[in-house]
Amino acid sequence: MSKGLTSLDFIGEGAIFPNEGNVMRLAEYRINLDRYTGAYSKKRKLVVRTADGDKIYNWKILQVNYFKLITDKFIGLLLNEKPHVTMACSEKSKRLNDLIEETNFWSKFQQVAMSFSQLGDGVFHVYRGSSGSPAVGFIPPYYWYKVVSPFDIEEVVCHVLAHPIYDTGLKDGLLIQNYVGIRFVIHYKGHYVEFVRDFVDGKIGDAIEFDGGGFLIPCSDRVVQTGLEDFAVHAVHNSKSVDCVYGKSDYDAIADLVSELEKRLTINSAILDKHSEPTMVADEDMFVPDELTGKDPFEGGNVIQEGFVECVTQVVVINPNALLKCAVITRSGV
Repeated sequence: MSKGLTSLDFIGEGAIFPNEGNVMRLAEYRINLDRYTGAYSKKRKLVVRTADGDKIYNWKILQVNYFKLITDKFIGLLLNEKPHVTMACSEKSKRLNDLIEETNFWSKFQQVAMSFSQLGDGVFHVYRGSSGSPAVGFIPPYYWYKVVSPFDIEEVVCHVLAHPIYDTGLKDGLLIQNYVGIRFVIHYKGHYVEFVRDFVDGKIGDAIEFDGGGFLIPCSDRVVQTGLEDFAVHAVHNSKSVDCVYGKSDYDAIADLVSELEKRLTINSAILDKHSEPTMVADEDMFVPDELTGKDPFEGGNVIQEGFVECVTQVVVINPNALLKCAVITRSGV
């Protein structure tokens, strides 16, 4: 996981975005989101290499999605009931509880808690809604970057939100989206700075004017006072180590175990499939090629010539991160 950023150079003109450290963080986020939905299994295949060529088997997953189970149980135990705040002053209690309802805080808190468990990081955003009343939002961590002091990673300098801007169009009758710019919002205590930059070939370009939906973001940046003494963006981290800025997913503790169980399940399934294809042993006379066609006269499926040993079958797992060599299956025709 990324150790964190100590300056805003990563969003400067000409910078490759996102930078190398955050590419790894964002990749881990995507893997963990796929683990929760079970989609990760579609990206894994088992390849059985034989003398006749490769055979590809679908990855087998456990009947229980333990990744999803962990997050759902965490949310259920932590957020089973809505909170009710009681204070000495009944009017303040009522106002605070009304505020929780008005801002839909409980729903947003559930989203943050789910992100906290799945990805290791949960991000809140406090702002004023369209009516001018306070509002609370959830920010997916893959849009968020934290800049810290180079001398103390617990000291937050600012939070950077980076939202992609797409240009939608038609190509060959298909709707496509081109990644053309990035809208950056840098949150400091008491205010934030907003600007938009071109994005070409993976690099940040020049400042551009942008219609933000009811307001204009000029090339010279837009500065907005939040009226808060603290940051309008707050992050909570799960199992954060002392030398890291970002947290760790709950899935990290069981990922290797689940992967090993699924690997064995998939290999066993491949072995059973192999055994369901009978391999016969025939005399060498059955393999004398026809003089006219040059083909073997016997074409009855998998056949081993008597007195020879079948080629070793090697099972290899294709993993998004690495190739893991597994069991070796051998069959003797003697």
